Amino acid sequence: MRITLSDIAHKLGMSKSTVSIGLRNDVRLPAATRDKIRRAATELGYRPDPNLAAIAAQRWRHRDQRHNVGVALLESASEPAPHLRKAYLHHAEARLEQLGYQVTRFNLDAQPTVAATNRILIARGIRGVLVPPIYRNDLLAELELPRFSLAAAGVARWLPPFAAATKDAFEGVSLCLRRMVELGYRRIGVALLRHEGKVPDDAHRLGAALEARQRYGEDGIIIEVWEGRIGDMGSEMTSFAHWYRAKRPQAVLAFNRFALDWIDHAGLPRPGIATLSRFDRASELAGLEPQHQRIAEAAAELLDQEIRHHRIGTSLDAPPRLLIPPKWIDAPSLPPATAVRTQKRVQ
Repeated sequence: MRITLSDIAHKLGMSKSTVSIGLRNDVRLPAATRDKIRRAATELGYRPDPNLAAIAAQRWRHRDQRHNVGVALLESASEPAPHLRKAYLHHAEARLEQLGYQVTRFNLDAQPTVAATNRILIARGIRGVLVPPIYRNDLLAELELPRFSLAAAGVARWLPPFAAATKDAFEGVSLCLRRMVELGYRRIGVALLRHEGKVPDDAHRLGAALEARQRYGEDGIIIEVWEGRIGDMGSEMTSFAHWYRAKRPQAVLAFNRFALDWIDHAGLPRPGIATLSRFDRASELAGLEPQHQRIAEAAAELLDQEIRHHRIGTSLDAPPRLLIPPKWIDAPSLPPATAVRTQKRVQ
């Protein structure tokens, strides 16, 4: 016999509506009460009816579309990469509005204190918070995150401890190297610039390059890896030029166009070039097109799920991570290997 909300309510001496609120982890109940309800549900073997849950979710959506549940998109002018922030927030805002939310852009720099920011978010009835890529892990440190459902669109130097949609950095490097091998390149350089500290995407890109070197090595393909650090770019350019002269790769895969600019600056022969960050759709550089829209829309849908399931704060041991696969774009900078000596310079 299926255990119902009424059975849990009877065991605890609570109303059925209180049990329902507790199982949804709704902050209207104290944390101790919510824990007590969840423990009782586990002891009794309670399992929600998926059919009833689907009907309730549909009713929830229609109800909250009418009442415009508030969602805040956080931004800060002090954060780098404004083009990324603008792209992610634009697409996330559009998708959240399609889902029926009332969306507010919220500039963290405009408030005198974090306490003031918290008061405004709470006063406006904000239920969910979405953030673009964050470079400073202290930016959200004093916000009262346990009050809100949370999601991130993209990941930068800091991996947020809540739901996030971002690019698949490992698959991105793997896809580029596969395409280079298909085009006939047999000596490939991978030029990576790393941030300070432990950045997830840095580790994934390096891991993919080393994995590919082992995999393709059996076929006589050589993959050479150069690692620089973002900072003193003058010394890194010199280091890169020494590596390039020593290894003489037929093609180079780089994070962005820095490798191409450094090769031209040093007057070195130009190889085939591909980039992991092909921001300009009209670019002559081959490589990966950023999936800003797909990532932002996926983050908006993650936030919708977090709100509808009443998941709040950063308490999950394993928050959802949605990796968006990359998209390869062929372009003149990476012709077939037989043509690389005669290709013209990319403007």
